[in-house]
Parts: sequence; C-alpha cells; structure tokens
Amino acid sequence: MGTIMRWWATACLFGSVIAHAQLNLPVGFTQGDVVSWTGSPRSGELTIRNVEKAVYSCRFDAYTYFEREHQMIQVNVLAAGDPVEVLADRRPGSATCYARTVQVVEPPAKPLRRWRAVASPTEDFAPRGDLAFGGLVLHRDADAIVIKTRTGELRVNLRPDTRFLSDGLRLDAAALMVNLHVFVRAGHDIYGQLEAFQVIWGEIIAPR
Repeated sequence: MGTIMRWWATACLFGSVIAHAQLNLPVGFTQGDVVSWTGSPRSGELTIRNVEKAVYSCRFDAYTYFEREHQMIQVNVLAAGDPVEVLADRRPGSATCYARTVQVVEPPAKPLRRWRAVASPTEDFAPRGDLAFGGLVLHRDADAIVIKTRTGELRVNLRPDTRFLSDGLRLDAAALMVNLHVFVRAGHDIYGQLEAFQVIWGEIIAPR
C-alpha cells in the first residue's frame, strides 16, 4: 500500500508539472527565460519561465518574428536560459496562445509597466520603451496614431526609427492602416509625450 501511495503522489506531482507547463501566456508582452522549444523552425511550441518562475507555453509558426541583436533569427538559434520577451496573442474564440514576436533581450529583463507610467525609457536593448498596450487604430497621420484602448483613446507619436512588424515581416510606416488591432511598445520622450518604438499587428493563422 505504501508503494502504491508513493507512486500515486509522484504521478500527481508529475501531472501537475506537465499541466503547469501547458499554461498559455497571457495576451501582451511577457519577459522570461527560454526553457525549451519543440517542433520545427516553421511550426512548434516555445516554453518559457517568466520572472515569477511560472512556466508557460506558446505556439509559433513561420510568421512569428524571432530576433537577437537587431537581427532576424530562427527559433533553433535559441538556447535554454536565453532571456526573451514574447508578444502573445489569441485568435478570436480560441484559448491557444500564439507568439507574434520573440526577442532576445539583455539581462536583467525589466518588467513592463502600463501606459500610465511616466518614466522615460533608457534600455540599451531593442526594442526600447518600457510601456506596452494594445488597441484599435482610429486615426493616423505622418507623425502619430490614435489608438482606442480599454481605458480610452491614446495619441502616440511615431519616431523616425519606429519599427513596424506584421506577420513576421518588417514593414514601413505606410503599411499601418486605420482599423487595425495593434500592440505597441512605447515610452515617454523628454517632454512627457508618448512615442512608439514598435507597432505590431497581423493575422493569426489557425494551426493545422
């Protein structure tokens, strides 16, 4: 009986670890360390451990943008322990996590603050900015975009070096259109105005 009970306790613990590792990343940016990846460079699952030591998994595909030191890479370049920042999203009606971008960052990875934060970013890794939010583009011109978020409308200035990413590709500013749902990495300039360092959008392809 003692052996059976020990086996059952071990099985429950192992099952708990597996279930924990299967948790999906929340929508938005998450920082952590690479645990492992499975599949092929064109499709698979990435597992990371966040700063609170929780383990999460997220699906990636050929449209996921992987980056290290400003250069596009493939997932097989990543190694266990690499510090990364993942932008996770969901298809409407789906609970499955999808990684839009995975970027290797220089440690220590600083937790992102919400857009109400006022400090000016000074990170020395890309992308810069310590604020992250998502929403619908209501208006845009050559210098700024207006985004409808859950808490109201935000005007975000565009910089000459703002990066635009869609479906794993770097694009120019002209590709950003009204009515797109976007994720923005941003910060405040020396005048306290919100400015975008990275704008990301794109369709999530259903897994086969």
